[in-house]
Amino acid sequence: MEAWIGVDLDGTLAYYDGWKGHEHIGEILEPMEYRIRYWLKHGTKVKIFTARASVPEHKAVVEKWLEEHDLGGLEVTNVKDYGCLEIWDDRAVQIEFNTGNLNSFSRYLPHRKPHIDDDPIYQNEHKEYLKWMARLGLEPLENE
Repeated sequence: MEAWIGVDLDGTLAYYDGWKGHEHIGEILEPMEYRIRYWLKHGTKVKIFTARASVPEHKAVVEKWLEEHDLGGLEVTNVKDYGCLEIWDDRAVQIEFNTGNLNSFSRYLPHRKPHIDDDPIYQNEHKEYLKWMARLGLEPLENE
């Protein structure tokens, strides 16, 4: 099976400012476009890994958008297989390999998870998140 890198569409490769219907895809984000072109130039297979691929009509819009941005021919999928090396996605939270623990460099947003005061795993992850924010010189999100 050929190895590949998955790249999310909305919020990763394309600017996303809220759902405006399946026909709307934001402007291309140059840093991610550059990475994709670099990977392709060096022989790495890239797939667009998006939930939009779950609906055939939505997938066709993505394929058209890719063609308009000279990235036509990239596979559009929402399925991870054994060839997947990495997934670049604005919603992903990275976990340390074979531990189940949060990677301290991963973006962790506690507001996506219900706050559970008596959950020691959550509390440890929350402490790691606060340390990470402090290292970056950022203020934690509200309600933390």
